[in-house]
Amino acid sequence: MAPENFQPSFHALAIINLIGASQALLSAAALTGARRGNRLPNRYFAFFLAALSIYIIMAVLLETGYIVRMPYLLDIENPFLFMLGPCFYFYIRAATGESFKLRGKTLLHFLPSLLFGLLWLASLFINTEVKMADYRNRLTNTEQFDPAQLIAFLIIDLQIFMYLIAGWRKLANFARHGAPAALNRVSTDWRWLRNLLVALFAVALFSTVLDVLSFDRANMRFTPFLLTIILCSLSYFGLRQSGLIPISVGEHARKYAKSTLTPEASHGIFLKLQQVMEHEKLFADSTLSLPKLAKRLAVPTHHLSQIINERFGQNFFNYLSSVRIEEAKKRLSASEADSTTLSEIAYAVGFNSLSAFSTIFKKQSGVSPSQFQKQQQSQVGA
Repeated sequence: MAPENFQPSFHALAIINLIGASQALLSAAALTGARRGNRLPNRYFAFFLAALSIYIIMAVLLETGYIVRMPYLLDIENPFLFMLGPCFYFYIRAATGESFKLRGKTLLHFLPSLLFGLLWLASLFINTEVKMADYRNRLTNTEQFDPAQLIAFLIIDLQIFMYLIAGWRKLANFARHGAPAALNRVSTDWRWLRNLLVALFAVALFSTVLDVLSFDRANMRFTPFLLTIILCSLSYFGLRQSGLIPISVGEHARKYAKSTLTPEASHGIFLKLQQVMEHEKLFADSTLSLPKLAKRLAVPTHHLSQIINERFGQNFFNYLSSVRIEEAKKRLSASEADSTTLSEIAYAVGFNSLSAFSTIFKKQSGVSPSQFQKQQQSQVGA
């Protein structure tokens, strides 16, 4: 039975939203089937996209009224809404090199999704007319306040907010403590991911406001549309970033086609590399070489070379120079820099001569070390 005064019908916005959902499913399939690249974060992001697509499809069916032809699907979107936050959060954790497994306490993140999935299964035994009556009321009686429905919506909204904030903190922590060269190489990827977090937070806030105002039909129409815009941006920008869909193609894919290095091992070595560079400052050793660094990390030299190539898009020499320059920038920006000569800083970060330091610094920064120092001093004095 269709809602009173409401006949099922498609409109342009619903079609656009379905296109967005289809795009999310195709992207999820591409990520799941990728054999190379960072497969672990790929899979979490694929689950996120799949859950998002199911939500959009259900929102379209509910808003257009076509759910009356499939009443058993009512509320099936709820378990997937509870999957969005954990999947996106675990994607960020995996993408930043954190090592973890989905077991024990980690699986508790998906407990709400499981519980709501069981509730939906139980609802299959409820009379269809009762479910459709509730659906009619949600669409046609917008002025009636339903506290139970509002609380359910707000619980979902709050859960999504919590995971988005946790993801933001995880990303910010990586930015603070990651190796300087790593941040220099992937700054575009992480800026893009940061912008994605902000966009998702804004959509979640928009949806929450509509929930509080009981504008259910508007929420089912415009929230999926905003998500579709984000998905289109994902296709244009995100799929071009190696950190989001790292399906290795081109030179690196051909070069390492027969490599025995697994994505999981690559993540672990990458994290160890960050730690020794940040905390032990091995770059300060002017005699540091690729074999010497590989020995310190207890990994094969060719694996370390592959990771540096794939993660930073650089050879070992350029990578090491980038790390040293980033450290030099910190020292030039420090308050005690006035009492330290450029030569002292150059030697302290691992360069063998001031001329080599100045040449590489200007090549990477666009200004000479002395010019950079003056810029920092002027900013402090402003």
